[in-house]
Amino acid sequence: RYFDELEAARRMAEAIMPDPGWVEVHQKDGVTVWKKWLPKGVYGSQYPCVKATAVVEVNAEAFVDLILDSSRVLEYNRYSRGRDDVARLGPHTKIVWNRTQPPLTGKVHDFCTLMHVDRRDGGGATVTTRATDHERAPRLRGAVRSEIVLGVTVVEPLAPGRATVTT
Repeated sequence: RYFDELEAARRMAEAIMPDPGWVEVHQKDGVTVWKKWLPKGVYGSQYPCVKATAVVEVNAEAFVDLILDSSRVLEYNRYSRGRDDVARLGPHTKIVWNRTQPPLTGKVHDFCTLMHVDRRDGGGATVTTRATDHERAPRLRGAVRSEIVLGVTVVEPLAPGRATVTT
């Protein structure tokens, strides 16, 4: 079941990520943001897809390792209330349970997410995520169960200590 969900997420990412249809909506401090609407009837089509690209001053492999390591989430998400790996489905695929409390909501949001990494020679990688469920990621009483329709993070090395991140 989880591998079917992963394959559906990969197909969706391959259909969405190429350039046609993306409209630039913001650019500031080296970060460019675009949005795009999915075709009607496609899972998640009621919400816009958002894509951002920036250059980061870190080695590409180190950046990927950071976003995969659940124990390090607070290094880049100050609103995190924890992330646990609840199941390992292979060397490149796991299910994570995220809890976060974004500003202004007053409530914790929790997510159960399938996470997969495809590493490429040369240090690049694509991390694909999609909402799922798992018995070790129960809905929290008083929290909002949120859903990641599709998450794709593409990391490409530029030079030693520099990478392009598109997410």
